[in-house]
Amino acid sequence: MKTREVIAAAAGKLRGAGVPEPENDAWLLFSESFGMSRTDYLLHAEEEFYPAPDRERLFIERLARRQRRIPLQRILGVQNFCGLDLEVQDDVLIPRGDTEILAGEVLAWSEQNPGGSFLDLCTGSGCIAVAVCRFGRFERIAASDLSEAALRAARANAARCGAEITFFQGDLFAPVAGTFDVIAANPPYIGREEIDSLEPEVSRFEPRLALDGGEDGLDFYRRIARQAADYLNPDGSLFLEIGETQAAAVSDLLAQNRFREIQVIPDYAGLDRVVRAMRPDIKTNERNGG
Repeated sequence: MKTREVIAAAAGKLRGAGVPEPENDAWLLFSESFGMSRTDYLLHAEEEFYPAPDRERLFIERLARRQRRIPLQRILGVQNFCGLDLEVQDDVLIPRGDTEILAGEVLAWSEQNPGGSFLDLCTGSGCIAVAVCRFGRFERIAASDLSEAALRAARANAARCGAEITFFQGDLFAPVAGTFDVIAANPPYIGREEIDSLEPEVSRFEPRLALDGGEDGLDFYRRIARQAADYLNPDGSLFLEIGETQAAAVSDLLAQNRFREIQVIPDYAGLDRVVRAMRPDIKTNERNGG
């Protein structure tokens, strides 16, 4: 078979398995398995392809795994986030482009307010904390997660990227020491009954702990809204990633807990993606009995 025919045949198998973007995934599996760049492919696309047997076996095995709807990132073991190649392990949610919006908002805050401190709740793979550490201007960065396995992955990514981060293990704020100028979180926000209806890459292969936001998907937001003020410095900011239909509900939870200057920030597709708010005015709260 010619080189282009190998990729076309792989794409056909993926298409038959219902894989989204089969041509893209076929190319990435081929490129990573055989170490072929796009330029080399264009030069040799019409030539007969004679791969090394071990590389051919690797490609066939990877292709079979993708046909079972195992996410491409888990097969290749890496995902790019904010320009950083992060390790992908089975115990953490795969970093997604949507979450780059959240990281970008925190980085913009840091650019305008150099110094200070940052806490990343529900850190998972550590993608937000690592990106903020690498590209932001904070003096102190911490991250927490309930899962010990997730923290192992986050520590590995921090070491991989040369990011100096203090990690806490525990439930949300429970293990956290100190207060911060910025707190961010991408918590579980899928309604419990919705998880099994999601695409197989998510419902079958993402850790349920990282998806399950309770009956209505808002459990973690309720808790963060109640507790975050105690861990924010005066005029500190809170940034939360949300599902595209959750902006009003999350904004209401923050308003009920007297957060100020609540804003909803869209993603590149124009969908609601991040809610930002400032710490409540504690003096005002005290006057009002808060």
